[in-house]
Amino acid sequence: MRASQARRQSLFRRSLCALRLWLSAVSHLLSARTKNSGYRLLTTASRQLLNSMLMLTPRDRLIVALDVSSAAQARPIVQSIGEAVTTYKVGKQLFTAEGPQVVRDLVSSGRKVFLDLKFHDIPNTVAGAVKSASALGVSMMTVHASGGSKMMKAAAEAAAQSSARPMVLAVTVLTSLSDTDLNELGISGNVAAQVLRLG
Repeated sequence: MRASQARRQSLFRRSLCALRLWLSAVSHLLSARTKNSGYRLLTTASRQLLNSMLMLTPRDRLIVALDVSSAAQARPIVQSIGEAVTTYKVGKQLFTAEGPQVVRDLVSSGRKVFLDLKFHDIPNTVAGAVKSASALGVSMMTVHASGGSKMMKAAAEAAAQSSARPMVLAVTVLTSLSDTDLNELGISGNVAAQVLRLG
């Protein structure tokens, strides 16, 4: 029992940390000034999300990351947390292993899903992926800002046209990348500069 409680507390701590990082990234997006309509759409959505989160209860603000390799591992996490949290993050590992059914199962059980797949492709392909994710009933999803403004605009518009109208969040720089990594990719400047440039 103590081991289970310790695991749950560790999960909450990691999820809170991830949420703080995510909110920090969104704040960079909101502080950016650009005339591009794609960024404006994302900025508006992010502002609405932040405003709505300020009025939510803790159970609605917290997002638990299901960073496991199977639905069999994810189910006990969701069951042990119970009604304490409403939103779960499904990333590439779990989605690749289980496919869209894991999202359908969470949504049908009354949970909200943050689909963190960081879509990055040509605008039409990303718009199609966002449309498909919206049809699954996800509440939030990610795209990669380095896909460019046309891609981001296509993603934002696809989400806005769906009945679910999920939030689309732009990831600027992966947290694993350092200044040296960016230079290897041919990107000048440091990580902070790149975040602001893409935000």
